[in-house]
Amino acid sequence: MPEYRTETRLERQTLLRDIFTRVAAHLNACNFEPCHIIVGTDSQVHGQTTRFVIGVVVISNMKEMWTGTQRLTKPYKIHSIYERLLYETLLTEDVLTALRVSLRNKESITFEAHLDISEESQFYSARYAEELSERLIRIGFPARLKPFAYVASHYANRYTK
Repeated sequence: MPEYRTETRLERQTLLRDIFTRVAAHLNACNFEPCHIIVGTDSQVHGQTTRFVIGVVVISNMKEMWTGTQRLTKPYKIHSIYERLLYETLLTEDVLTALRVSLRNKESITFEAHLDISEESQFYSARYAEELSERLIRIGFPARLKPFAYVASHYANRYTK
């Protein structure tokens, strides 16, 4: 039986610091002009591990775009779809919150969350769409779901394989 291990505070801080450092470098390069930051996370089970990929897209003045991913692997399988979707949402929320706090004095920056969840009833994830999107909306992040959640469902998904 696999050993369940939660990530340490240091691991989470390192993950957020890596993402913020890369986003801040891009924002400095374009002089913090009006931009839109989109974050989405996707996951996939690989053997005895679960891989999460956080995708970050920064669109500057609708002309320039910067993209980046950060991979996080859990040393155990997460079988429950709800548990994986919830963790994807929490990672997205953590990254967006950290970026918003760090960039709070930059009024020209907007944020958006992309969730790899469909509202269409034929998909199992549909039953969680409202709960997880409301979670992000309540803390001030507009949330997009499939098929409009391209950062989670296409960009991050590409790197979970």
